[in-house]
Amino acid sequence: CRLSCEVAYEHNRAVVGPLAEAAGDEGAAERYLRGFIELVRGELPEWWRESDTHATLDVACQQGQYCIRKSLDAKELRQRLGEEDHALVEGLVTEAHAWIVDSVGSDDEAEASEQGEANEQGEAHLPFGLAKAKAIWGAETVAELTKPTEQEADSTQELATEARRTEPDDWWGTASDSAPDEAYRRLIDSARHGTELAYGRGDFVGSIADAINEAHGDGDSTYSPKMAGPHALEHLRAFVDEMKNAEGMPSWWGNVHEAAMYELANEPSKGHFIAIPLENDELRTKYQADARMKIHSLADAASKVTTSVELKDWDLEDDTVLSYDDHDPLDGTDEAEIKQAEFEEASESPENFTSK
Repeated sequence: CRLSCEVAYEHNRAVVGPLAEAAGDEGAAERYLRGFIELVRGELPEWWRESDTHATLDVACQQGQYCIRKSLDAKELRQRLGEEDHALVEGLVTEAHAWIVDSVGSDDEAEASEQGEANEQGEAHLPFGLAKAKAIWGAETVAELTKPTEQEADSTQELATEARRTEPDDWWGTASDSAPDEAYRRLIDSARHGTELAYGRGDFVGSIADAINEAHGDGDSTYSPKMAGPHALEHLRAFVDEMKNAEGMPSWWGNVHEAAMYELANEPSKGHFIAIPLENDELRTKYQADARMKIHSLADAASKVTTSVELKDWDLEDDTVLSYDDHDPLDGTDEAEIKQAEFEEASESPENFTSK
């Protein structure tokens, strides 16, 4: 527990536990220990009972090398435990701190409740959310644990400052009925980046699903699509439908614009190919900070969109790695070949759409 306080301080200069007690917050160390025990309860031995928690608190509240009110001497701890045991303790502490940031940092009580239920089933390690954390630790401790790091604070301020001074609030920026291309690009790239965000959570949607199907189908982990696959197209359509249902599209948007957007999405050489996920590095290269903030927001919504196309039941290995060939303009490539089956899967596209 004392080591976790040191980790928290190194992460974002959070003053909690014995550090807070030293700063004048009486009882902060014991409160933090109680919350820490709750946090790691799933990692405690099966025989652990409430009496063991009380005994631990009794030891921690006494003077001596385990006194919870004293900051930890990390060097002394390593010497006392030995390298092997110290590595185990350090691993638990690092993981516990990640749980704190993930679970306590959420304002979504329903999500926190679901996480708690999953923890009981052994499927996750997020035992409580914001309300319980505040009840155990107090609002000030929770605020300390979840405050942004200096780097995050600087980055947020930079993005906010740039966003305020550059363009209108709407996600499509300066796009209009007569000059709509920026809206097409941002909508497509939001879906592409949403695919990447979903993949980061372990979900296979959009072009990631197409890549996995092809990789396991032919045994080659390199994915080199010449046209968008069914998952990528269906994910984009589902995302656009969600946007329209939520009245999130420009007032000037219509079938003609939608058809043009789908055509751009299925073009490998124009830089917005829906068959390839959009990673953070490419996002930073393509867009200024104000646009990135909007695309991040749309991408988060796109990452949660469900589709009717199901992923094949492949037996995926944990170390499966997919790689994508670059999709710069296709020098010497027969564009007729690329477009020969364009939108075979697009039976539900706007009625006035025609392939060019």
